[in-house]
Order: sequence, then C-alpha cells, then structure tokens
Amino acid sequence: MKKNNKVKTLLPGANPRRFIRIRREPQLPQKVSLSAVRRAVRRTLEQQDFRKACSVSMLLGSDETLESLNGRFRGIRRPTDVLSFGSRAIDPETGIVHLGEIAISLPRAAAQARSRRAPLEQEILLLAVHGTLHLLGHDHDTPFHKKNMWQAQRKILKELLF
Repeated sequence: MKKNNKVKTLLPGANPRRFIRIRREPQLPQKVSLSAVRRAVRRTLEQQDFRKACSVSMLLGSDETLESLNGRFRGIRRPTDVLSFGSRAIDPETGIVHLGEIAISLPRAAAQARSRRAPLEQEILLLAVHGTLHLLGHDHDTPFHKKNMWQAQRKILKELLF
C-alpha cells in the first residue's frame, strides 16, 4: 500500500493541529508563561493564514547558548535575542509539517524588556512572534520586507496583549 505524503490543507473554519514544543534551560532565573508563548506562536500561524497541521520547537536559553548557535550557524560570535531555523520537513507518517526551531535568549530578552520598561513576558511574546514569522518566510532584509514584517508583528501583539 502506498503512503500519502501530501500535507492536507484544512477547510475554512477547521482547526489544524499545532504542536509547539518548548524547552527551557533549567539554570535560568527568568520565569516565563509557556502557555502564553504557545498562544503567541499559534496566533501568528492563524494571523498569517497558515492552515496546515504543524510543529514548532523552541528553546528558551542563555546568552551563551544563543552565542554558540549564532556562531555555529551564522558565523557571528556574539549572543542575539532570537534565532530561527526553518525546516518545512514533513513527517511521512502523520503529514505534519515541522516548520523549524526558534531559540530565544532569556537574559537578552530580560535586558531588552528593562530597557524598554516593558514586562519580560511582553518581550518574550514579541520574540516568539518574530521567530515564527521568520519560520513562515518573513524577513527584514530590505526596507519593504521589514515594513511588512513589523506590521504583522504589531498586529499580532496587539491582539495578544489587549
């Protein structure tokens, strides 16, 4: 019997399955609502009309971890606030699309939140939305792309935070 490896797009109004796995490095003191982070990823997928069953993996890590990842994959030897690694691999047994991985530096997010006089959770949600938009193909490499990405971020965050 031949397996069907095609990803099925849902009918309007149907809710696709979303699997958002979050791993937090245990030594970090910052507390984050994982359910709020999952909600941010889900809302980004919905707002961007991504209608397929999918999974996203996320790491909430240290500056050292993000510096290591940034150096290894981008050749930049310094920490950063968020990294996204797109995949779009399809699980042949379930048909679920793995969109990729997002890594967020909790210490960097905490410092950015302090400098903006914003709550840590708000900064984490911004970075989760930003990372998810990257997984969906958004970028900020040109003024036009940046305008579109920032506009999408603002819209999603407005819905999440108000």
